[in-house]
Amino acid sequence: MKPRKLVFLLGMVLPSMSSAATRCGFDSYRELIAETRCFRGNGRSVSSRFAGTLSGGNKRWGFAIPCDHSPTFRHDIHMRRHLIEVCFILCTASGVVSAHNCGETEYRQEIRSTERKILYAKPVEPTVGEYPTNEGTMACVRIEFRLTPSGKPWNVETPESSESFAFNLAAMRTFSGYRFQGSWWRFLERNVVIIKGVDNRKPSGWNSPGSSSRP
Repeated sequence: MKPRKLVFLLGMVLPSMSSAATRCGFDSYRELIAETRCFRGNGRSVSSRFAGTLSGGNKRWGFAIPCDHSPTFRHDIHMRRHLIEVCFILCTASGVVSAHNCGETEYRQEIRSTERKILYAKPVEPTVGEYPTNEGTMACVRIEFRLTPSGKPWNVETPESSESFAFNLAAMRTFSGYRFQGSWWRFLERNVVIIKGVDNRKPSGWNSPGSSSRP
């Protein structure tokens, strides 16, 4: 009996993903080529060979899995495909949510621990751009840092924000006025503060003639 050869081409284009998506194992594939050869005959093993190319490179990878046309095998492949789709959707959604709250849910324990060390804090100054809106836009900045024994922040980083340059500057000015309680035993502990506010909202009297609120 002659071998039966089945060849199918599967193209998958994935958009650039956030760090949340990277944790699910997606590696920025632009092109995925799968070639399957199924052989069935007397004494022949039934197997499949998958090969692919990574985006932007010549590296090739390959692995073999059992190839069977039985209902069990088809169900297994079907379930794997749906698991990959669900993982992709969840990772993309988590990245979108994280971008709006700057990781407030993910870092809630560190935020609560840091709040107990705050001795003085003040709200962020309002920021108004050239074309403000009536409602403005919710903005945030996540600031990670460590504290010296005297309570002075050091190793300050801003790993995530809503990407508003004006609001980021205002948030860092506000953070420079914070006062913390330091500790000799926790000077290497990571602290997290999220500064939130409304960016680019029209001040009162913006549309009135001769208003001094205009930039």
